[in-house]
Amino acid sequence: NGDLTTSAEETLEVMASVHFKESVSAPPTNPDNPHPITQDLINKIYSPDRLEQAVGTFEPYKAAGPDTFKPIIIQKAWKHIKDLTRTIMMKNHETQHIPTLWRNSLGIFLPKPGKSDYNQPKSFRTITLSPVMLKLQEKVILWHMQHDLNIANDTSKRQFGFKKGCSTEAALHKVTHLIERRIAKKRICLRCFLRHRGRL
Repeated sequence: NGDLTTSAEETLEVMASVHFKESVSAPPTNPDNPHPITQDLINKIYSPDRLEQAVGTFEPYKAAGPDTFKPIIIQKAWKHIKDLTRTIMMKNHETQHIPTLWRNSLGIFLPKPGKSDYNQPKSFRTITLSPVMLKLQEKVILWHMQHDLNIANDTSKRQFGFKKGCSTEAALHKVTHLIERRIAKKRICLRCFLRHRGRL
């Protein structure tokens, strides 16, 4: 209604209602009949060498998720927890289940640069910090998709999200280049921009 909030709790409520207006918090369900996966494939995805390499790729002091564990803790303790971690992740994959604590994430609101009024909720953007163990499992699965399945060959060249070597700048350059070519040839260029609100 245009009035300023008077407490941290009220501020959080307003920010959440604006940024996560259509979010649904339905509890996850486990599949009754998990997709079959061979033990050889499980061993390949979660090979000890691949897991150790993935652990080493994290920035040691990267911001922690709700578990408060920064990657440096996992890296320093890896020789003591590597076997147990591998067993848990393999079982997660086999049963298609993610531990409840791994599903929790920490949302942070960051100010967007160049805004004139930071009393407005839309002057902020959100980032989500997940537990490092979830990010580790995501990473080895991604490596499997990239290197074992070579999934990059099956994605559209017009896809820029979630692809190595692609970025927002690359997408903008592609669009700008297309417009410039049309202008140079004195042709028409129709554009349509879609904005999605409330993303994580």
